Parts: sequence; structure tokens; C-alpha cells
Amino acid sequence: MFAFIVGLVSYFPFAWYAHAYLDDHGYPPGITRKLVVFVIASVLASLASYCVSWI
Repeated sequence: MFAFIVGLVSYFPFAWYAHAYLDDHGYPPGITRKLVVFVIASVLASLASYCVSWI
């Protein structure tokens, strides 16, 4: 259960950072960019959750 909470809470900072990173590098806004942010944040949050459950 703790791994789920870590994954859920860590999704938002990962999404914010990915969005800010793409803003800084001048990628145009749109549905593709939102999808990329979603996938990156989901993968990183899942990885964080997996690492917590592994420990």
C-alpha cells in the first residue's frame, strides 16, 4: 500500500518537471506533448513505486 501512495504522490512532481523541461526546450504545446508528459510521469512514478516495494 505504501508503494501505491509513493507512486501516486510522485506522479505530480514528475509531470510538473517534464512539463517544465519541455517548456524550456521550446517544444510546441499540443496533445502530443501532453501525452509525452503523461507517459514520462507514469513511467517514472511506476519506477518509484517499484523501487519502494522492492526495498
